[in-house]
Amino acid sequence: MIRLDYFGESDYKQLIKWSGDEAFLLQWAGPYFKFPLTEEQLDQYLEGANDINKSDRLIYKAIEICTDTIVGHISLGGIDRVNRSGRIGKVLIGSSSNRGKGIGEGMLKSYIKNRI
Repeated sequence: MIRLDYFGESDYKQLIKWSGDEAFLLQWAGPYFKFPLTEEQLDQYLEGANDINKSDRLIYKAIEICTDTIVGHISLGGIDRVNRSGRIGKVLIGSSSNRGKGIGEGMLKSYIKNRI
């Protein structure tokens, strides 16, 4: 099972490590970040985020509950509270050894279960 906790400055190094080469960064993050991913870019990404009542972006780290290990990253952006909508993006399963194991599905289920 996966739990989502807010992403913060203490998570920067792990996400940078996972970000990969230029092509992989573009694949999971789109054009928002430039290669190489830096702490300064993550500062900008996190600025104004994660206020459940006001932010237009909520950013999470995905934690495998049984091991309490961070295994991924996901965000909800373009939040429109009037129309109750947003866009899931920047989905990353960190370690390649964890890919294909249903973690992404677990991240989505955890988000939906706890937010609706």
